[in-house]
Amino acid sequence: MQNRNSSFLVGNTNGDNVLIFDAATGNYVGEFITAAQGRLEKPDTLLFGLDGNGDGKKDLYVTSGEEAGSSSILRFDGQTGEFIDVFIGDNPDTAEDENGSLIRPYGIAFGPDGNLYVASFLSDQILRYNGVTGEFIDVFAQGNGQADGLNGPNGLLFINGSLYVTTQGSVAKINPDTGKVFPDYIFPSQVLRYDSLTAGTTPSVFATPQPSPDSFGFVSLLGLALGKDGDLYVSDYANGILRYDLQTGELVNTLSTNYTTNTSPSNNYIGGLAFAPNGDLLTVGFDVTTQQGAILQHETESGSPVNPLEILIPTNPILERPIGITFFPTESKLVLGTPGNDDLTAGKDIEAVVDIVFTGAGDDKVDLAIKSYASNNRVFLGSGNDIIDVSKSDRAFGGSGDDIFDASDSKGGSRMSGGSGNDIFYLGSNDKALGGDGNDKFIIQTGGNNLLSGGAGADEFQIVTAEIPEAANTILDFEIGTDILSIVGAVELGISATTLILNETSGNTEILLSDKTLAILNGVTGLDVNVIRLVS
Repeated sequence: MQNRNSSFLVGNTNGDNVLIFDAATGNYVGEFITAAQGRLEKPDTLLFGLDGNGDGKKDLYVTSGEEAGSSSILRFDGQTGEFIDVFIGDNPDTAEDENGSLIRPYGIAFGPDGNLYVASFLSDQILRYNGVTGEFIDVFAQGNGQADGLNGPNGLLFINGSLYVTTQGSVAKINPDTGKVFPDYIFPSQVLRYDSLTAGTTPSVFATPQPSPDSFGFVSLLGLALGKDGDLYVSDYANGILRYDLQTGELVNTLSTNYTTNTSPSNNYIGGLAFAPNGDLLTVGFDVTTQQGAILQHETESGSPVNPLEILIPTNPILERPIGITFFPTESKLVLGTPGNDDLTAGKDIEAVVDIVFTGAGDDKVDLAIKSYASNNRVFLGSGNDIIDVSKSDRAFGGSGDDIFDASDSKGGSRMSGGSGNDIFYLGSNDKALGGDGNDKFIIQTGGNNLLSGGAGADEFQIVTAEIPEAANTILDFEIGTDILSIVGAVELGISATTLILNETSGNTEILLSDKTLAILNGVTGLDVNVIRLVS
């Protein structure tokens, strides 16, 4: 387990450091950037970007500083956390303004042009810098103190060439007595969109949300992230994560982030947000009273994060007003088995997050499902009679031998291919299974919505096993006279040839019990109900 696909970083605004946590367990791993380095000042956004030290790995860019002279973007080794350089910053020994008058950097994003865009919160600007050298290029966007403008820019995110920006609704002003710049909150917090990289482009308003019931009566949009479902997720510092349809700008739903009270309003604010490799959505929060933070998690169902939230890491004093959060860049690790019988367990023998596994010969066992965070692996079982438990969005290839594919604990999105041999598939929900050559058996359990293909050979599709599945499963290549349909527990469930209904529609056959569809046979017509084997 040498990669960090299960690890994420959190920036402590009040601690001036960056911490590592394990997303699978919630365990604190250690400091990635220590406060003792003395480099960070009120760090905000964490972003992995271009390699800065020539090791071929992405490095970490961190926004730092609150004043005009100290505001900067610092760069750290993405593997060790060691300081590399001040990527963007003003040199106090020269009269030149090297950082473009940057004041309190918040969001940062590398654009499709390779340049780095930085939200300068206390000048109401988005500044553009050379993505390789850090040299200031120009002011990409400037607020004008008017409604629907760049008022207090915060998060930045490029999607399909367009730049999405959260604004806090503030206008930067100068205190005449102290000379200090301060934000005057006079406009609504919004999401803006810039569809051109030409400096001075006028943005369109993507969203202007209303306050969440859990908030203190205001909106302060912060982080931006694109979900695997194609929707835009926006964190509201005042509470809640807003999910928007990226095409229409319509609010789809709101994810709760109130973890401190049982009633509204909450007693916590939240910071940035980040999607894990397995699709779960994480955000940081902190108690308004103590400033101590926690890490919240929303698991995914059918590709989208859902309520209720889970507290991955309860309130902990090591989290000091956390705002920034990011996952390490995903890297696939190659795992090779032996010619003998291998037994590989997720979280013990393999990281099981975006790993590529070749078990080789022998009768091998691979358990991915035991680690709830495991996902997006590719497993090649090779020859032998192998057994694999898939987890989430995994790809499993059986090769030769009589293999067993178990998706009972799967979270969906996996694809299992038996290859040659007589294979057995135990299905849960929302997966795909291909038998390949041989006489294969597909056992449906309580889930459903699986896509099944027997391939060559005489295959058996056990469409009911002791319980009625929650949703119908679709069989793509059932052959009458060759393949078998069966129902186990028919008597106990009151199923007989007279209670089953065959409904032909659009060239397919639906098998129903009363008004419940059990299975759909694509491309099949003329099926006789009596060919379905009813087993007690």
